[in-house]
Amino acid sequence: MKKRYRLMSFAALIAGAAMASAACAPVKILNGLTPSSAYDLEKSVPFSDAPALAMDVYTPQNPKADAPLVMFIYGGGWNSGHKEMYKFISEAFSSEGYTTLIPNYRVYPNVIYPEFMSDAAKAVADASEKYNRPIVLVGHSAGAHISALLALNPEYLDGVGVDRCKALAGWVGLSGPYDFKVYDPPYTQIFPPETREEMLPIKYAGNALHPAMVIIGSDDETVQPAQTERMAQALRKTGVPVTEAYYDGVSHTGMIANMSKLLQNRSEAHSDVMTFLNTLPKTNCG
Repeated sequence: MKKRYRLMSFAALIAGAAMASAACAPVKILNGLTPSSAYDLEKSVPFSDAPALAMDVYTPQNPKADAPLVMFIYGGGWNSGHKEMYKFISEAFSSEGYTTLIPNYRVYPNVIYPEFMSDAAKAVADASEKYNRPIVLVGHSAGAHISALLALNPEYLDGVGVDRCKALAGWVGLSGPYDFKVYDPPYTQIFPPETREEMLPIKYAGNALHPAMVIIGSDDETVQPAQTERMAQALRKTGVPVTEAYYDGVSHTGMIANMSKLLQNRSEAHSDVMTFLNTLPKTNCG
């Protein structure tokens, strides 16, 4: 079902613009204003022998019974980003009772596709073994691309010995690129010519096993909302439950900012994601 909302608040747009700044100060401010009472934090838990690969684990003070884990995969154009930037996201999920994991993954120029996919798959494998609970992948922007590929292309989780059906419970793509062309650097380096078909999540929509949620702001000028529409259409052909929504007035960075507790009333995105999580089936796809 599509849903469209009107976002009237100029403050939310300012917050979104601040998030897009190259400086980390706006994110630090948002994180600084976000309460820390909803969770216990275990920082930089290794999930691979590679020193850079670790995750932050946010365990809720009031956990929801039989809830899946939430693994948040951040964006940053596959060439930036770090787990420490997203306390505000972890608080949003942990305050609702969800144990939330944020793994790091290597980015360009240190690696190119598909190496960051391997990193994300290792994080899923580690969490699946350690917690023995299904995982909901939630990703924003490049993180939505990575989440979609993990959920839809069995190659990545098969490669680390993980049963995709049993390990995952569903996935959420926020402002995700699923069906796009690469024309400009650094993306022409990140995705070599021979990979530019296999790296498109929409190519694997026919493999869908789990409920999916794909949402985006109608004012997104970084990723075309039409990509979300095409992805939702492709997924529905497989018969999996698909939630699709577009939020008027919400930009690319506004989407992720509005997931925070401080800005959750600026659009319906926060409540829609929580509703999706709360209504996921209690059993895996098998």
